[in-house]
Amino acid sequence: MKDGLTVKLTVDQIKVLIENYLITGAPAGLNSFDEIAAALNDDPAFHTTVDSVLATKLGLAGGTMTGAILNAVFAPSAASTKKVQFDNALITAGQTRNIRVPDADVALSKWELISLSSLNAASQLIQIGLAGFRKLRISGQLTHSSAGTLSMTVSTNNGSSYDTASNYVQQAIVGSNTTVAAGQGTSAAMTLAGGTLDASAPYSFATELEEFNQNSICCGLSRDNGASASTRAIRNSGVFHTGTTARNALRILPGAGTFTGLIMIEGVRA
Repeated sequence: MKDGLTVKLTVDQIKVLIENYLITGAPAGLNSFDEIAAALNDDPAFHTTVDSVLATKLGLAGGTMTGAILNAVFAPSAASTKKVQFDNALITAGQTRNIRVPDADVALSKWELISLSSLNAASQLIQIGLAGFRKLRISGQLTHSSAGTLSMTVSTNNGSSYDTASNYVQQAIVGSNTTVAAGQGTSAAMTLAGGTLDASAPYSFATELEEFNQNSICCGLSRDNGASASTRAIRNSGVFHTGTTARNALRILPGAGTFTGLIMIEGVRA
């Protein structure tokens, strides 16, 4: 119909109308209803489907992620002020923050803080989740409620159990006043600070361990400065653990009673 009148069109005229007003330059693969439907995945609710998918995406304005962001690549501009920023107001006490930033300007062989523990009359300190650390550094300053040593045992099952076999071999040199003495022994625990430390007398210690998370012998160097029988002594020792199963947790405990003070654990990943 045209202006209320019946008009007869030839086949060629109908073809021209379709080409000029329906197809109007559409590509060959999208110039039929069947091709258009296939492009929409034959989905009659295509608009709803797309809306549902977009609703699961994080917008440019930000939002709350419900899962981990894996293998993210940040490509900042050349401007030195571009950075990834964390809102400290959104981080509450007790939360765990694990941030790994592989970048040409970041040395991954640096020591990173694993834990800093303030202890008050504690009977032990347990640190699990160490499977990612090849090197460990354990240091601190403590006092004991009873005279004794400070020792450590390791675990290969993330703290379900700890090694109590005589797998720890230690060689020590101790200087006290003008006297120097040496000793060697095998025990069921690694001595971090030794001799017999006086009760209530503060002492400091530092131990570095190599190959902690490897299927090989774990070796370490330790030093401590404390009082024994009211005489200040400096102890230097080397230790190794004869087991060759990768370790992933440790436990620090006094030889008797409890300990009070600070213990810091640091690590290098590999």
